[in-house]
Amino acid sequence: MSLFKKLMNVLALSALIALTYCSKPKATGDYNDADVGKINKVVPGVIISQRLVNVYNKPVNSTAASTAVSTGAAAMDNDVTRRHGYEYVIKLESGSIVSIVQTENLNLKPKQHILVIYGNTTRVVPDEGSEDL
Repeated sequence: MSLFKKLMNVLALSALIALTYCSKPKATGDYNDADVGKINKVVPGVIISQRLVNVYNKPVNSTAASTAVSTGAAAMDNDVTRRHGYEYVIKLESGSIVSIVQTENLNLKPKQHILVIYGNTTRVVPDEGSEDL
């Protein structure tokens, strides 16, 4: 195998790994190194409703997968994976209503006070004390 083909295999495989890693949802307690030390906006709200939903991890970009196959790189499993998540409809303190889906089960219930943390990944967490401030 030529050096060019080997280089293309490595690049294609790297692209597949990067695309797969980036598409996975994060749990509310998981942060990237780049997120450490950043200030995020936090908005209080109340859960209006919550429901169980399915979260699908779509197959890797077909162009990258085709490149990997055509160059002989080991293609990653392109099957769609599914896991459960929770969709929360939230009334923010401002009066606006938003919907957020996350995969971590925090046992949040309708009428519960929560905090919406905005950042690279928006998160919903229980409000365990902001009313006491």
